[in-house]
Order: sequence, then structure tokens, then C-alpha cells
Amino acid sequence: MHDISIRRLGTWAGSMALLATAAVTGPGAAPAHAATGDLKCTVHFTMSFNPALQPGGSAVATLAGALATCSSPNGSYPALHSGTGQGTGQAKATGGPGPCAVVFTASGTGTVIWNTKQQSTLSFTVTTDPTTGQVGFNCTVTSGPMTGDKDTVVITGVTAACTTDGGTQSIGADMTMSLS
Repeated sequence: MHDISIRRLGTWAGSMALLATAAVTGPGAAPAHAATGDLKCTVHFTMSFNPALQPGGSAVATLAGALATCSSPNGSYPALHSGTGQGTGQAKATGGPGPCAVVFTASGTGTVIWNTKQQSTLSFTVTTDPTTGQVGFNCTVTSGPMTGDKDTVVITGVTAACTTDGGTQSIGADMTMSLS
């Protein structure tokens, strides 16, 4: 009987380790790949909504971001070390568990001005689902350095700010982003 309890404990511990790994990496996390992309950066971005986004509502989305500690794994862009980004788009909330936790999609266009003063334009889509904890950030570079590149992100933190009347005023995320 003691042996059966130890096996059950081992099975339970293994299941908990898998669940913990899924919670940390999330079901949408990209698998690890060799460093072959054009650029890899740490990113902090904030998306603000006007008016505050509520379930079933829509808003203008304004995006601001800071890209830092950039490196070029394949050597194609060794001069790009950092950049600042901004963009605008539309957000539509399809529901959510509460007025300050909405399921939404926001799409738009933006620019990144690199430390070299070069400029990349991009299209972006941000999705979030607070019921599953998933946040997606997808972009494609449409002109400038890395034209045609798409991103792969690993999100390391998410924040949200709410208004006193219950709408989502902004979200923020920290991530590692690779462009290739």
C-alpha cells in the first residue's frame, strides 16, 4: 500500500509539473529555436483605449513601445540596438468575465524608429483572453529595415489598468520578440 501511495504521489507531482509548465509558457508560446532571426529584442509595450474598453464595445487603440537590448543573431542588422514604437488601431471587445477583464482584438499600423534613425513600419494584431490568460502580439514589418519579417514573442508579464466605472483603460506587456 505504501508503494501505491508513492506512485500516486509521483503521478500527481508529474501532472502538477506539466500544468505549471503550461501556465508559465502558455498554450500559444513558441517553441525554442536556434538564433537565426534578423533581430531579437526585449520589449515593453502599452496599449491604451479611448473610450475605456468594455465587453461588447469598441475603442481607438493607441500603442507605445520600447525595444531594448536588441541583437542580430544572423548578423544582418548589427547596428540596431534599440528603438521606440508607436501605433494606432481599432479594438473590439467580444465579451469577458467582467467589465475590466475583456476578450478583445486590436489591429492597426505603427512605426519603430531605431537607434540608427531608420524607420520600420508594421501592421499589428493584439489579442487577449483573460479567461485563459492568453495574450497574443503579432506584427509584420511592411517597410524599412526587416521588410517582410514577422514576429515570434515570449510574453513574460502582463498588466492592466481599469477605470473607476469598470472599463479596461490600458494593458501592458513585457516580452522577448524575435523578428525573422
